[in-house]
Amino acid sequence: MIKKRVSVLTSIIAYGLFALVMAACSSGGDDSPAPVTLSGTAATGKPVVGVVYVRGANGNMVSAKTDSVGAYVAAVENLKAPFLLRVIPNNGTETLYSYGTKPGQTVNVTSLTNLAVFMASGNKDLSAVFSSWKGKSVLASAVADAQKVINANLRSRFSAAGLNANDYNFITTTFSANGSGIDGVLDDVVVAINSTGGNFSVAVLPQPGFAFDVAISVAGINVGFTGGGGDGSAGTLAITSDDAVLPASFTPSAGIDVTNSGVREIAWLIALDATNNKSLTLAIEDPAGTPTVALRYVDTTNPANPGLKFWNNYAPGAALSLDMTTKTVTFTELELRDYVFGGLPATLDGVLDYR
Repeated sequence: MIKKRVSVLTSIIAYGLFALVMAACSSGGDDSPAPVTLSGTAATGKPVVGVVYVRGANGNMVSAKTDSVGAYVAAVENLKAPFLLRVIPNNGTETLYSYGTKPGQTVNVTSLTNLAVFMASGNKDLSAVFSSWKGKSVLASAVADAQKVINANLRSRFSAAGLNANDYNFITTTFSANGSGIDGVLDDVVVAINSTGGNFSVAVLPQPGFAFDVAISVAGINVGFTGGGGDGSAGTLAITSDDAVLPASFTPSAGIDVTNSGVREIAWLIALDATNNKSLTLAIEDPAGTPTVALRYVDTTNPANPGLKFWNNYAPGAALSLDMTTKTVTFTELELRDYVFGGLPATLDGVLDYR
């Protein structure tokens, strides 16, 4: 739960890191419009010919037919990320699911993406998850974690297909359903999901006795979504945004560590809007006790009355979570009140690694 309180941290961050942020947040950039489609391949070792449905966090849904090689392109301009996808084959075989975090992505829909989303959902009935999708019931970080487990279990099969399990992203990497590469892996990996029982099984052909280990080590595996990963280095902040004012990435030397009203707080300055005298900060309160996390939009001109603006927790798909074990803060589709450029609120996706 977010604590809504005014903090003297405002002036410390706004002025102490001004030079650093101005260097990191140059106003240059590409002004071309963002892509408004998702595309990819639906396959299970052979092309899936059918219909791909894409549901956005705002509840809107679009559909697109796959062609004879399983390829699809779906227009998503009226949808809000993150997206949940499903493909229904024309031949009545198993419905498959996948997950996307932003327009313009390649989002494949395969038996492996289906398993990743099922695992990330906590083994829930994906049909029900899809029907009620608002962007919160499956997080990008959880999908990435599931991908790592799958890659680790299939490492030898990936290697035989010429793929590196440490960095191969089977959701967002473009491929053709031609029997080679990941499509060859799909030929040999049989995934059976029991939505009612909340379990699954994986068989690898021809590998009798294969046992899928959900607790397998994922050391060295780094897959996930742009803006949803980070390289694990100290203090790395990786974000994506549909607002050109915000930086594509920002690496502070360290967080500001202060005590306000008897509560310890560590905070990172993400961006400074010098024109409007506003700063955007991410803060962890009481990290050694009962930690909470807040994303703030702050007026830097009046520390005594900064007029804090918090992320809109009512926005569809918005999520902000803190993991003290991995020391990461994950934020998904945070829509900021009053942080508006070009007529649209800024939204953020990303992960802060504060080790």
